[in-house]
Parts: sequence; structure tokens; C-alpha cells
Amino acid sequence: MSLDPREAGGPDGFGGDGSAKNDGIRSPGHDEFVPSPCIGLCELDTETGLCMGCYRTRGEIAAWPSAAPSRRRSILADVGARAESDELRRAVERWEGRGR
Repeated sequence: MSLDPREAGGPDGFGGDGSAKNDGIRSPGHDEFVPSPCIGLCELDTETGLCMGCYRTRGEIAAWPSAAPSRRRSILADVGARAESDELRRAVERWEGRGR
């Protein structure tokens, strides 16, 4: 499922460029800056429901603009674990493909 930037900017949390609104700024009411994992490749995997660029769920992307720094750090921890798991899966697939 592709996230069309032209249709973005609605209540789902996506900005006009396909990234989450306010993705790279401080949370409202918070001084701590927590960088976004968004890399601008905004497309949800239909099987996992995760963004193929940043490994966030649609809900996490939508929550990001108003999330407190502690919630953003929690999302980043989850993203890191998902990315690591995906890299391991891809490595196994490459290794298994060598024997054929």
C-alpha cells in the first residue's frame, strides 16, 4: 500500500511530503528533540503493516507529531528491533538462496 503524498495531510498523521506531520521537530509542550526515523520512503507493507522505510506502524506514524519524548523513544526502540529482525530474515533468505 503506497502512501500517496498528494493525498496526505489528513487526520492519519501524514504530511504533504509523505512523512509524518511535524516529524522532525520537538513534541508540543516538550523541549527534548527526538529525531524521526522517517527516511522519506513512505510505503506500508501489506503483509506486516509496517512502513518499509522506517519500520513504524500507521498508528505510530500518526502518533509521532504529538507524542511525548518518552513515547518517541519507545517507538524508536521498537523500530530498531523490527529493523534488526528484518535484516536477519533477509540474511537467512540470501543464505538459503545460495544452495539452489
